[in-house]
Amino acid sequence: MEISNEFLQRAYIKMRTALKVEATAIHQDLVTILGDSAYSYRSVAEWSRRFKAGRDSVEDDPRPGRPLTASTKANIQQVQRLIDQDPRISYRDIAALTSLSYPTIHGILHDHLDLRKKNQGGYPIN
Repeated sequence: MEISNEFLQRAYIKMRTALKVEATAIHQDLVTILGDSAYSYRSVAEWSRRFKAGRDSVEDDPRPGRPLTASTKANIQQVQRLIDQDPRISYRDIAALTSLSYPTIHGILHDHLDLRKKNQGGYPIN
């Protein structure tokens, strides 16, 4: 099991805060050890404040809202079929036929299908 850099920094902040070490000193320790990968002073101070207030967990809190799931295998296949049928199809047409957002369509085309629009030529068919 790999432990994330964030987890380690928060655990360090938690332990040093329990020892009543100030956030400035904790931040300086992290910068000395991790360099540019260290949390900013504001993040160190915020986590220190949370631990002083009684927080136990070093994990992120769950975030509200639904998870990003628009780039599903089914949606990727649906967009691929539309492009196979019409390589000159527009984002607007794809959005109308799939109910996907423009950023989702962009992500599917560029990140999953590795397609780039050519000048007036439509998407290349693989």
